[in-house]
Amino acid sequence: MSKDNNKHFTIMIIPHSEKESVVLNVPVYIFKILSIALVMTSIFAIMFIKQYYDYREEAQYAQRSIAENKSLTREFAVVARDAIELREKVARIEELDQQIRKANEFDPTKSYFSQQNRLALVEEEPDEKSRVTASSLLATEAQGAVQAVKDSLPMREESLQEVQSLLQERHQELAAIPSIWPTSGNMVSGFGMRTDPFTYRPDFHTGIDIANRTGTPIYATADGRIVFAKFDGGYGRSILINHGNGISTRYAHLSRYTVEPGQHVKKGALVGYMGATGRATGPHLHYEVIVNGNAIDPYKYLP
Repeated sequence: MSKDNNKHFTIMIIPHSEKESVVLNVPVYIFKILSIALVMTSIFAIMFIKQYYDYREEAQYAQRSIAENKSLTREFAVVARDAIELREKVARIEELDQQIRKANEFDPTKSYFSQQNRLALVEEEPDEKSRVTASSLLATEAQGAVQAVKDSLPMREESLQEVQSLLQERHQELAAIPSIWPTSGNMVSGFGMRTDPFTYRPDFHTGIDIANRTGTPIYATADGRIVFAKFDGGYGRSILINHGNGISTRYAHLSRYTVEPGQHVKKGALVGYMGATGRATGPHLHYEVIVNGNAIDPYKYLP
């Protein structure tokens, strides 16, 4: 046997009473075993406590994550609804595009809009094999809505640009039509056959006469380019405006004009002042509308 096994501690227990004392002989190796057991127990206790706190921290983190995920899911649901609403709004823009085309007799087949292009939100329950989470469904819907809008934007833009171009052309066409009164006053002579005020014989009047005081403003009845502004025989001081598409207008017997040949004018622009120059019995405006070289009744264009 080893020396340690022969060594021992003597423990004497002396009671307060008259009983005999108790003497215990405890070998040294027992104390060693107890010491090792105490150390091991302490180590396991420390490990247990650390693991307990780690688990508790992980549980708290998991709870925070669950709460954050719920919050993110709610927020993403709002984003998904906004994306779907955006898709529907763009669809309404396409409808407006189609309505504008129809109202202005533009070719509706060139529009990007069609009923098939309007993507409706379809709710489908996934089967057991392919069941997904609510957040993934929202993600799919939002991504689909945004991607649909994104993919169609170039064609929508092209369609709206075409509508804009067509409306500009239509606006230019309307602006080039003599559709307003050239001056204020009383119409004293209309278009067609009449008695000539100088010869008193039947004569064809190629325009209308509007009488007022000398100096009354005269306005261009449509967009156009000044062909001439000069003294033109019996017309006196006269202006001729070319409006395109074979349409021209003449303003005669002016006291003076405010435009020059080659100048571009807009509908309603001041071009001169009423007078009685040339072959006239008094201050008035002789106004003509000429289409493809032929004088037509200006009254047909007036409001």
